[in-house]
Amino acid sequence: MLRSDRYPVQVIWGELDPALKVDTHGEAARRASNADTIHRLPAKHFLQEDQAPAIGDLVEKISSTAG
Repeated sequence: MLRSDRYPVQVIWGELDPALKVDTHGEAARRASNADTIHRLPAKHFLQEDQAPAIGDLVEKISSTAG
């Protein structure tokens, strides 16, 4: 599923995560998923709690532009 042609795979990362650095771990996820970009949000490790509305906005944008 990581490289699915059926689903719009995206990488959304908390750029302030002290444990899983975006430039290391986020980039590894981007390469593994073959995503064009990393959507960086101003959040730490619990990105879903810190940036739920922003994640929802990204999901809406991605789903509205997907085939």
